[in-house]
Amino acid sequence: MSQAVNENGELIKIANYSRSELNKLKRKKYYCIDCNKRLILKVGNRNRPHFTHMSESNEKKYYGESDHHKLAINKIYKSFKDKSIDTEIEFFIKSINQRPDLVVFLKNEAFAFEFQASKISLNLYIKRTLNLKKVGFKPIWFLSSHLLKLFTNNKLKITPFIRHFINKTSFNTPPQLIFLNPEAEKVIILEHILLLTEKLAYVQKRTIPLAHFTLADLKKYTSLNLKQLLLIWQKEKMKFRTQVRNTSSGTEYQWRLWLYKQGLHFESLPSIVYLPTRDNYYFKSSPWIWQSRLFLQIIHPLKINQTFSYNDCLAVLKRDLIPHNNYPLIEPEIMPIKNYLNLLIHLKFIEPLPNNKYKKIKNIPLETNLNESIITDDDIMKQIMYNLKRKK
Repeated sequence: MSQAVNENGELIKIANYSRSELNKLKRKKYYCIDCNKRLILKVGNRNRPHFTHMSESNEKKYYGESDHHKLAINKIYKSFKDKSIDTEIEFFIKSINQRPDLVVFLKNEAFAFEFQASKISLNLYIKRTLNLKKVGFKPIWFLSSHLLKLFTNNKLKITPFIRHFINKTSFNTPPQLIFLNPEAEKVIILEHILLLTEKLAYVQKRTIPLAHFTLADLKKYTSLNLKQLLLIWQKEKMKFRTQVRNTSSGTEYQWRLWLYKQGLHFESLPSIVYLPTRDNYYFKSSPWIWQSRLFLQIIHPLKINQTFSYNDCLAVLKRDLIPHNNYPLIEPEIMPIKNYLNLLIHLKFIEPLPNNKYKKIKNIPLETNLNESIITDDDIMKQIMYNLKRKK
C-alpha cells in the first residue's frame, strides 16, 4: 500500500518522501483510506517502503501509546457507559478525517474528548480543536495529572503549553483547566485562573470522582474567593517590592532595562501597577510589566482632564498580547486591557467616556520610598476588595 491518512487527516504518499524522511515518519499514526484501520509504515533495507495493516497487539509497540493514555480513555469511557450515555472510542469523523480519543452523544449534542499527556504543537492543537467545532462537536480537552504542578491548592505552575488549554464558555463563566488522574479516577478542575507572574497562576481547585463526573460539572463553578485571592496577591506584591533581584533574562531583563533608562526602579512604581485583573493570561508578560508600560506610556504623561483611547493602550501593549485564536476553547472575544482600565475607574483615577475613550481625573504619583509603597499597596488592595464586593 503506497498511501495512507495520518492522524491529522492528511494524505501521505510514500512517493513524495525520501527514504530518510520516511524513517522519521515511521512512528506516526496512519489509517487505511478504505477501512479506516491502523497501518504501519515499513521502511526496510530490502523491500520498497510501504504501508501495511497491523494487529491491535502491535499498536503499543509501533505507536508508543502509553498505558497511562489508554487507561485514561478506558476510564472515561466506562464512566459514561455506566451512566447509560452513548459513548464511542476513536470514533472516525470522516468529513474532517479525525479521530478524537472518545466521543459522547447526549440528547442533541455531540462532545469530543481528547486526553493529552505530552506536548503537541500549538498549530496541531488549534487545528484539531477548530475542526471538531466546524462539524458540530464540542471539544473537551483533559490534560494528564502528570502535567499538573500545584505549589498549593491555589498556586499553579503554568507553562505556555498548558495555558492554551484554558476554556471559557461565556463572559460570566470563569476560565478553567481540566485535568484527569486516571489512576486515582479523579477529574481536577482549576478555575478563576489569574496570572500572578509569567509562570505562576492563582487558581481555585475542584476535585470530582470520575464515577460521579458528568458534563454538567463543566458548567458549574465555585464563586471567586476574593478575600483569598487578594491575600495571595498582597504577598506576591510584597515579594515584588522587596525581593533581591540579582539576575534576569528575556522579557524581565528587557523590562528592567526599559525602566532603568527612564530613571525608575520597581520600588518607585505606583500601587496601581501589578493589580489582579480578569483574563490576564492573554498577556505574554508578568502583570507588572504590561501594567507599568500602560501607566508610564499612556496615563502618567497626561494632565488632569486629558483623554486617551482604548486604541492608544492597544498600540502600546499589542506585542504583549497573545492572539485570541491561540485560545480555541474560549468562546467570547475577550478584551483584557479593559479589565485593567475598569479597575482604574473603580479606584477613581480615570473615568470612561463615549467611543472607548477615557479621561484622567486624578494624578497617580510615583512612590518615593519602599515603606510608603507597601502602605499604599495595602490601601489599594483594600479599595479593590471594597469596590468588587459592592459591584457584586
